[in-house]
This record gives sequence, structure tokens and C-alpha cells, in this order.
Amino acid sequence: MEQNSDENPWDIHVTNSSVIPNNQTLYEAGSRDHDTSTNWVRNKQSDNTPSSLNIFEDQKLTKNFAGFESKTKTTIENTPGVKRTKTDLSEWFNELRREYANYIEFPSKIALKQLEPKGLAFFKHIEYELNVLNGSGNMYTTTRRYSDFSWLLEYLLQKYPFRLLPELPPKIIPKNDPKVLKKRLDGLSYFSELLLNHPIISNNDVIKVFFEVDCEFASWRKSNNSKIDFTEEFLNLKIEQFFLNGWDKKYMGFFVSSLGKLDTQVFIWEKLIQHVDRHYSKQRSLFNEEFNMIQQLNELTSKECLNETFPLIDDLNYLEIHETKIFLQDAKKCYTELVELPKNENYFTANFDRVMASFHIVLMTFQAMKALKERFDCLSGNNILVLNDKIESNIQYLNNLIKNSPDSKSQEYDSIQKNIIRDKLELREQLNRQWLIKKCLMEEFLWFNEFNIYIRHHTLSEYIKKNSQFMDICASKWNAMFEL
Repeated sequence: MEQNSDENPWDIHVTNSSVIPNNQTLYEAGSRDHDTSTNWVRNKQSDNTPSSLNIFEDQKLTKNFAGFESKTKTTIENTPGVKRTKTDLSEWFNELRREYANYIEFPSKIALKQLEPKGLAFFKHIEYELNVLNGSGNMYTTTRRYSDFSWLLEYLLQKYPFRLLPELPPKIIPKNDPKVLKKRLDGLSYFSELLLNHPIISNNDVIKVFFEVDCEFASWRKSNNSKIDFTEEFLNLKIEQFFLNGWDKKYMGFFVSSLGKLDTQVFIWEKLIQHVDRHYSKQRSLFNEEFNMIQQLNELTSKECLNETFPLIDDLNYLEIHETKIFLQDAKKCYTELVELPKNENYFTANFDRVMASFHIVLMTFQAMKALKERFDCLSGNNILVLNDKIESNIQYLNNLIKNSPDSKSQEYDSIQKNIIRDKLELREQLNRQWLIKKCLMEEFLWFNEFNIYIRHHTLSEYIKKNSQFMDICASKWNAMFEL
């Protein structure tokens, strides 16, 4: 009975041999040497078996298809922490985490400023000034339009379809509503910050030009269109043997389980953002009320008001009226300082924007993971099973031809053999791409998991810290009034 490898998530059964040829057969396409005794047979449990392998399903696929890689020295560029000597994925995960630790603190910062609209009538457009401070401490200032951001996202979707890519805010602004314009400005800022701090995407040359080179980006991309590499990041890469050797289907189980919780997480973080926004709005309203208190105290401390209210006391004991006036004046001074606190501490401006940005970045990360799953469903298709059936059928036909018609023309033999070799090469490439996709998903899933740290250090903790510090300062002002 055939035994399935529990370490492989694709449900392809392998007999003692495979149509995936050895190194010599693959690279010497002109060779006529073939082993008709070897055959890679798929377990046909149903006539309705899908023709495309899905790595999200609990299926099994041999890891031996890339056995030819064991003697082939390959490297994967732009993959942090990868070494060919590794045989255990836990060590690879740990190296990636050490690499990601430099990015999850979001060392690169960006501030966007909306400039005055340019152009006339229907040709008016808005430009944004981007001020970037990268992790090395270098400052860059560029000017970009919304269409530039849109082009950049389209480029990234072609280049990195299986990476976590944030979404852009809507382009259409109804009647140039200032609130909607501010919301779009913030959305572009969150989008940029996520790209600038992504472990892989941040090192892309086009990203560096976009955020660091002060030029008219539309003209630059047109003049360099032939030089810009739009090909998928997997082009000419080969899956490494250590990843195949160390793979365990539990990793994909974790990934699939996480995908099932994304809708709930998105809903929760949307509610949290609404709560934080309402919290600041209510506090702003309370401080507006305290401002009204100052106005009333100002009227109350006037000489005529107190003297006319307490004429008998004023006539009998002027000192008591004087002390009351001094108390009210001091209280008004403390209230004034209290009302000015939000402005002095940037509580409703910079602090609010920073806290809201951290919440939105987490939300956009969850949304990016959902979009990644949707792109996978559209872009990861293959015809591996069809190729396998075709190869199996051709090998069987060739065997019968040799057995029943040994005198057949050699031209027919050659044609069938060439078809088999061609399909084997295509099959190997498609299998290789599926494993590269899986490796990419694991890198992104690990990066996604690092946002546990971001939530602790930059989101909820920042919200609690800023509120606590501000409340402490407010309490000190109230205590000062209490001691008057």
C-alpha cells in the first residue's frame, strides 16, 4: 500500500518512482534515455479530482521532486536569513524573526503634506509632499500625485503578488470635502509606512526611487519603462532543499487557521478604531466645556459682580470678599492652564494622529492578509495534475508501442520522448513555483505574526501610555486647584 508523507500538504501519492526525472534527464533535454519502469501515479479517488493543486488544502505532494536540487548550488536573492546549510525550518523561522525585529519597530518614518491643487478646471490635481526619514537617519523629500501611488501599487501587485500589500484609499473625493481629503492623506501615509518597513518590499529599487528621488515620477517611469522589472519575484529561482526537508504540514495548518479568523479580526479592529476616535472626540468636547467654565469665572471675578452679590458682607468684612476674589482668580488661572494642556501636549494633534496611525496600520495588515488570500486563489493556478496524467499516458503509450510494434519508425519514438521530456520540464517548473509560493507565504505569515509585537509596543500600549501621561498632567492641575 502506498504511504503518504505527512510532511507534505498536497495530496499526490508517489510510488517507488516518479516522472520527475533526475538532474541529467532534466538538463539534457536532447537525451533519449528514459526509464519506462519509473512512473509517478496520482491516486485517483474520484473522477472529479481538480486539475490544479491547491496548497491551502490538506493534500500531500512528494518532496522528492526537487531531489535534483541537493547537488545544485542555488541561492534565493532578497530572502532574509536564508542559508543553504539549514535542515530545520524552526531555525530558519528564528533567523527570519531576528531579521524582522529590525523592521517591526517601524524604523522608517514618513510625513505627508497635501499641497495646493495645481492645474485649471477639470485638469486640477492634488500633489503630496513626502518627507521620509529612513532607518539609517537619512532624510528625503519628494512630491507625488495619487496616480503615482496607484501605479506603484499596480507594479507591486505584478512583482510581489504573494506579499502583504496594503490597499490605497479611494481616489474619488466628493466635492473636495476637507474631511475626506484628510482621510485620504492619512490613508496614503499608512500605505507608505507599511511599504517602507516591509522586510522585502522596502529594498526594492522602484520603492527607493519613489520615496527617495525627487523627480517627476510619471516622466521617470515612462523613460525607464523598459528597464523596470515587472516579472514575478520567483523568476529563475529554485526552491531550496532545506525548505523541502524541513517542511511540516502543520505550518500550512497554522496559516489556514489564521485565515479563518481574519474577518473577525478586521471587524474587531474597526470597532477599536471607532472607540478610540470617539474617546478623543469626547475628551475634546469636555475641554471645550472647561473653556466655557473659564469664561464664567472671568465674569464672576469682576469687582462689580461680587460686590453687588454680597453687599452686606462687603460692608462688614472687605477681607473675605478679597480672599474670595483671589481664590476665583487663581482657579481661573488653573482652569486656563488645564484647557491649554491639549495644545501644549499636542494631545489632539500629533499624539492623536500617532495613536490612530498605529491602529490603522494593524487593521490594514489584516486586510492585506485577506487580499493576499484572494490573490492566491486567482494567481496560483496550475495544471500539474493534467501534466502528470499526460506524462503517464505518453509513457504508457510508448511502452505499448515498444512492446507491440518494435519495428515502428524511430521518428515516432523520438516525438513521444520529446513530449515526455518537455512535459517533465514544465511539471518541474510548476512544482518549483508552487513551493516557492509556499515559502513566500510562510515568510509573509511570519511577518504577519510579528504584528503581535507591534500591537503590544505601538498600538494598545501607545494608546494607554499617551492617555495615562495626559491624565497624570491633568490630575496635577486639578490637585493644584484643590490646594488653592
